[in-house]
This record gives sequence, structure tokens and C-alpha cells, in this order.
Amino acid sequence: MKLGKRGRKAALHKVTEHLTNEFRKKPETRINDNVIVELISYNNETVLMEENKPINEILSQCDRNRKNWLNVDGLSDRNLIGQVADKFDLHHLIIEDIMNVDHQPKTDELEGHLFFTMKMFYRFDEDKIDYEHISFVLGKNYLLSFQEKEGDIFSGIRTRIKQDNGIIRKRGTDYLLYRLVDTIVDSYYSVLEKIGEQVETIEELGFGKCRLSIAIPRNQVYGGVASLEGKRIATSYPFIVKNYLKQHNVKADIHEISGSVEIAPGIGLSDVVADLVSSGSTLFMNGLKEVEIMLKSQAVLIKNNKLSDEQLALLNKLLFRIRTVKKAKRNKYVLLNAPNDKLKEIISLLPGMKSPTVLPLAESGWSSVHSVLSEDEFWDKIEQLKEAGAQGILVIPIEKMVV
Repeated sequence: MKLGKRGRKAALHKVTEHLTNEFRKKPETRINDNVIVELISYNNETVLMEENKPINEILSQCDRNRKNWLNVDGLSDRNLIGQVADKFDLHHLIIEDIMNVDHQPKTDELEGHLFFTMKMFYRFDEDKIDYEHISFVLGKNYLLSFQEKEGDIFSGIRTRIKQDNGIIRKRGTDYLLYRLVDTIVDSYYSVLEKIGEQVETIEELGFGKCRLSIAIPRNQVYGGVASLEGKRIATSYPFIVKNYLKQHNVKADIHEISGSVEIAPGIGLSDVVADLVSSGSTLFMNGLKEVEIMLKSQAVLIKNNKLSDEQLALLNKLLFRIRTVKKAKRNKYVLLNAPNDKLKEIISLLPGMKSPTVLPLAESGWSSVHSVLSEDEFWDKIEQLKEAGAQGILVIPIEKMVV
């Protein structure tokens, strides 16, 4: 069902309200005024939830024969985080990454555990988006999560563990990590949609162009998105593919692969690939054909719709500079020698910015003509100029072009 604008706004409001409520539901389990710690230790049959106890008592309840999720809210107590690190034998550099809230998202696979950090976003009102730094450490039968601020959007997962709804308690901590990250990424979409209502694209920058597409073996016939039902799809972008298929009510088996996705069908790892495409030559070389474009991408400049006059003035200066460079890249500066008896014909071929510049040469009967040619018509014009009698044609790139 496709929602109209009012319907989308109403749905977004419900999602925002839900995320806010999820954030507020999290139980307070304070160790001190700065840090909140909780432990959920579980197996197929039982679940143990520890809270509001000294950190050494909570850590002592981590049973390596059960699955343990230890969550820490607040990064101000380095000693407490150090105790957690000692318990799970974490390298001191991981502690630095956990406590560095300005760190870019990253993944490190280290001996005995996997480290993963990202940003978690929330939407609370019309004018503010809140976010925080969150880190995960995954090991055998344990998952540690460290959050910059109090509160999150995981109460639904906590409830499923506690009430044994779904399959979380039957799976490993790697599946728990997947569910937590999936919840975070899903929340991005409501935030992005809301941001989209407050900004507008003001300039396509013309670089970084690509598209995320579905590709199938060349000898197969594509029957539309519905034909992907039940297929094995290899991709490096599982969340985008998952949401695209969800919009079309299609269920498929998505396999996340890092790099060389296009070889997956050839070695039997998948039936279909979803990958970034620029020219399509890599797909062709691997016996694939592009059949469905999920999204197109390029670098763009966007602006907030609530900029002040001062900010708008600054933006216009930036736009002016960007456009002079873009225009210069689309044009070439041309210098040529022309016999005076052919000047009229040659000038008619050169529109220039207003009109070509004509300067007399030392040799009688000849002039130097300077002008600007568009990249789109460059080669056709050069051939016409030669036929008209132009000689010594020089072509120079333009750094900036102010018109």
C-alpha cells in the first residue's frame, strides 16, 4: 500500500513516538550518578537479569556457559570500563575506541572477539535529532555494549529475551548483535525521512555517480522484483537490499559479502547479486546483467530550509564558487590562428562567452582567435574549424569560469 503525504507523516509520527517511548522504557540500573549497568544472562530455558549492583557483583554473574549481554550506559567512569575490559580480556586500544565518542564507525576483528562501533540516532521533536556513540564487543557467549548516553531503543529486544518470544534465546550472541544493529539501522530510516522534509537539494555536484542494482546471470530471464522471492542475494549492502525487498513484499535470503560480490553466482554462493554499478563492465565480465536499479547516487549539496539570512549569504558564496569550477570543467579554452579572409566564417563557429577575442598576429593577413568551447560539442567544432582554415589550434583546460 502506498501512503500519501499525510499518511506518511502520520506513520512517521507513530514511528517517532514509538522510538521515543522505547528510549524511555529502559530500566534505571545505576552504579553511580554517571553510569548505568545491566546484565542479561540467558539460555534456552532461563534468563537472569542483574541490575543496580556493584560492578564486581554483576561481572561475577557472567556465566560463560550461558549467553551474556552486558550493557553499560555512560562512558565517564574509566575505572568501571577498565574492570569490564579486564573481565573479558580486552586490549587497551579497544577501551580508547569505546571512550572516543567522536570515532568514526569501524569494525576490528581481533583474537577472541569482534569490535564494532557506530552511531545510534533518535528523533524527539521537530527541531532536534539526538544521537550517541555506541560500541559492541562480541565474543564467545558474550556481547558487551557501551553507550555514550542513558537510554536506547532496545526495550523490545529485552522483552523478547525475558519472555522468550522469537528465537533470540535459542541463538548465539552473534545473532543478538545482529538484532541490535538491525534495530539501530531501521531507526535511521525514520530519521532520514524526517530530515528529508527539512532539507532540499540545491546542487548536483557531478561526481561519485553510481547506482545500486540487482544483477542476474545473462542467460536468465528477469521477471521483475517478484521473481527474486526465495533467491539467494549476495551484497555488501544488506540493509538497503532488505528494505527495498520489504517495500515490494519480497522475501529473499540475503548473504552479506565484503568485496568481489560479482563472483558469487559463478562459484555457487548466490543466485543474484546486488552491487554498486558504474559502467557495468565488471558485471559483464562475470557473466551478469543489470536488471533492476534500486537507487541512484551522486554527491549533492543540500541545505536546511531554516537557514538564517547570514547563513544563506554564506551558502550563496559557496554555491558561486562551486558553480565556477563546475562550469570550467565543462568547457575548454581554445586559441587558434586564422587567415583574415576566413575570420568571419571561423568566428561564426565560436560562440565564446560573449564573442571570441581577435588579436592581430605579427604576420600580415593572420589573426589569433581566442574563445571557449563546450565539452559536449568540442570535437565537432574542432573539425569544423580545421575545415574553415584554422591552424595552430591550442586547447587549454580552464580552472575556474566566472560568467
